[in-house]
Amino acid sequence: MVWRMEWAARADHLGGIPRNLVIKGVGVISKLMTTLLNTTTVHNSETLLHLVRSRPPGTPLITVSNHMSTLDDPLMWGFKGFPTGDAKLARWVLAAEDICFKNSIYSYFFRLGKCIPITRGGGIYQDHMNEAIERLRDGEWMRQHKDGSTPTFQKESGLPWKVYVVYLQHFQLLSLASGKAYRETVRLLIMLFVVGDN
Repeated sequence: MVWRMEWAARADHLGGIPRNLVIKGVGVISKLMTTLLNTTTVHNSETLLHLVRSRPPGTPLITVSNHMSTLDDPLMWGFKGFPTGDAKLARWVLAAEDICFKNSIYSYFFRLGKCIPITRGGGIYQDHMNEAIERLRDGEWMRQHKDGSTPTFQKESGLPWKVYVVYLQHFQLLSLASGKAYRETVRLLIMLFVVGDN
């Protein structure tokens, strides 16, 4: 059984206290792992920091990276200078339902950590893709990693299908809401980065 707990993902759930505790707690562990127990080199961190902290209000941000282990996210955010403990600036991420949402305790924890359940192999029109699109419409940051399957367009561009779907649907939603189909310039920032020795 999969536990989705949409209510726990709301910023105002119990006054935001549980989310702040989870984000700050995981942030401390991330800082310890990346700064004290490992040697970490981050290239062009200023660009990421600027986009996370200072992009115009309402401007969504999508970051895309490879995926080396289940701990990449959140440990990768522990690098020096990154606002790891700030729940408002923390990323949203699509997380595997079969790993992160398999019981009520995991589901509650990952929902507080701004994770959206996704069914691997479930296709692009899943219920929770709508939730991801809503977060982007709110100007939030969505972090995405490459999916295991590689459709032709992913091989050609290097972007995973989930990013295409979220990007295109977000563009269409904003454009259709304005009543000027595709005449508006929609500002969506996408940043690519690599984890590991690639």
